[in-house]
Amino acid sequence: MNKFEGNKTYGVFGNTEGRIIEARIEDAGAAVITFPFRACEKIALEDSGRDCLRNLDSFDWIIFNDIYSALYFVEALADMKIDVADLDALRICSAGENVMHYLRAFQIHSDLILAPNGHAAGEIAQFAGFELNGLCFLIPTDSAAENMAAAELKCRGADIHELPLYRTKPVGENDSARVKALMLGGAIDELVFSNLDDLLSLQFLFPDHGLCELLKDVDVIAASDDVYQTLTESGLNPRHI
Repeated sequence: MNKFEGNKTYGVFGNTEGRIIEARIEDAGAAVITFPFRACEKIALEDSGRDCLRNLDSFDWIIFNDIYSALYFVEALADMKIDVADLDALRICSAGENVMHYLRAFQIHSDLILAPNGHAAGEIAQFAGFELNGLCFLIPTDSAAENMAAAELKCRGADIHELPLYRTKPVGENDSARVKALMLGGAIDELVFSNLDDLLSLQFLFPDHGLCELLKDVDVIAASDDVYQTLTESGLNPRHI
C-alpha cells in the first residue's frame, strides 16, 4: 500500500534515498518539491588536531553536537590508534540520545545528554555548578559551519578548542530560493526525512528558524528509525514509513 496521498504536496531531499521516495510519491499522483541537500565528507586532520587527540587529558569536556561529530571522532581515534579508555577522565556531552547511543556502542559514556533544542553552555553550566571559567572544551566540528556552542561557551570564560573533522557541502542549491519561498509560504503539506543528512540540510537552508517553528504547520515523515527518534527528540510528532 502506498503511504502517500495524491491530493497533497510533499517535500523530499534530493539525495539517493530521497529520490527513491520521490518516485513512490509520484506513483501516488502527488506533487513533489525537491529540496537541496548537503553531503558530508571526512577531512584530513591537521597537526593541531592530532596534538589535541594525543593530549586528551588536557581537556575537561568533549561536546558532540551531532551524529557526524561522534562518527568522525571515533574514526579519528582509530586512525591514530588511541584507546577510547583515554576518554574516561573527561566529561562527555552528547546532543540527543542518537549521539549518546552511538558513542555507547564504542564504550564511551555520556555524562550529559542535551535536551531537544537545548543550549550546551547553559546545560553544562548547570551540570558543572555554573562555573565554566577556565574549563577546557574539545568540540569536534564541521569545518564549513559556525559552532554556536563554542561561541556561547567562550562568552562564559571557557577555553575552547575546535577540532574540524568533516565538511558539509551543498548539492542542488540553485533552487534554494524557490524551495524556501514555497516552504515559508505554506505550499508543503508533508516533508519527508529519509536520513539524518536531511535534518542537517534543512538547518542549513533555514539557519534562522528553529525546527519546531519551521515545521509547525507541516506534517513530518521519517523514513528510518534513527530519523524518527531524532525528530521525536526535537519535539516533533513524525509519521514513520
